[in-house]
Amino acid sequence: MNKPTYVTEYQAIVEVLNQYIEGCKQAKSSIMKPAFSEKATMFSVDGDGKLTGGAIQALFDGIDSGFR
Repeated sequence: MNKPTYVTEYQAIVEVLNQYIEGCKQAKSSIMKPAFSEKATMFSVDGDGKLTGGAIQALFDGIDSGFR
């Protein structure tokens, strides 16, 4: 017997990912903001190999200023 496919959940995930991708493509954080919780944080590894992180607003600011 096949496992059921959860189409509704899949479509919701695709929608959120598309908001993020479209926001990057257009360099507009306003498009991607609905895909994130207001309390979201971002983490990455900096040039020295150290883990850094902070509020999601840093991503939005970077998209709006650095991608244009």
